[in-house]
Amino acid sequence: AEVSIFERSGGPVFLGTPWHEVWTLPSFMKTSAPLLRTVGRVPVHAIPHIWSPMFLEPAIAQARAAGLEFGFKPGRRPWRLAIFEPNISVAKTCFIPMLVCDQAYRVNHDAVGLMMVLNTFHMKEHRTFNAFASHMDLTRDGKASYEPRLAFVDCMAGHRIDAVVAHQWESAINYAYYDALHGGYPLIHNSDTLRDAGVGFHYPGFEASEGAQALLAAWGQGEAFWQDYRKRAAAFVQRLAPDHPANIEEYTRTLVRLLGDEHEA
Repeated sequence: AEVSIFERSGGPVFLGTPWHEVWTLPSFMKTSAPLLRTVGRVPVHAIPHIWSPMFLEPAIAQARAAGLEFGFKPGRRPWRLAIFEPNISVAKTCFIPMLVCDQAYRVNHDAVGLMMVLNTFHMKEHRTFNAFASHMDLTRDGKASYEPRLAFVDCMAGHRIDAVVAHQWESAINYAYYDALHGGYPLIHNSDTLRDAGVGFHYPGFEASEGAQALLAAWGQGEAFWQDYRKRAAAFVQRLAPDHPANIEEYTRTLVRLLGDEHEA
């Protein structure tokens, strides 16, 4: 819809290819499955989201070779925050995370030392965004930075970022979340999927004030908490591995069912 409404370039999705079925992610079943099922005229199934640090680890090694540190280090005050939303769709934008950071700063100036908003450099001169950003206390106090796209490790290690603040709308799983959890970083998010998995710091929906409370709660935790946090985060991302038995079993079951249905047809 956004490609058509806002006259953006985009490749065609429906080319008349005779699909047998469509696989998509669990978080897209609510918004995308009805469209895919109706237009594609085939069944739509949810499959596990998989992730591996195989692309992240070389970048981490390169950063460490340059004398930089990757991975959350408790005790640094105030926190330097990063927002990685791509800002190319209403599904994932920087606006709610910016409000979360600014509200936390208003409540406790000692908690936030920097808000780095990635993928916004091209928006800085846009009248609406400029007015929105200029209204922030963090911007007025010289503690906000609006940057182009940066690779995750380059940003976290190169700019000594302490935590990630995120927001999504019907897009509850995201590789950036997994990257942050792999590094043991505090992740302030509104993903019900991550909430149910017991990782990160959850706030509901678009409730920026509650997001600020979650951020401040994370900021106030001690070393013992972070040891447990890292363990839970590591256990969670391990379950996403392509070679995890549960994922292999689910993909195998899906393929066997598909091939069986096709054979019967």
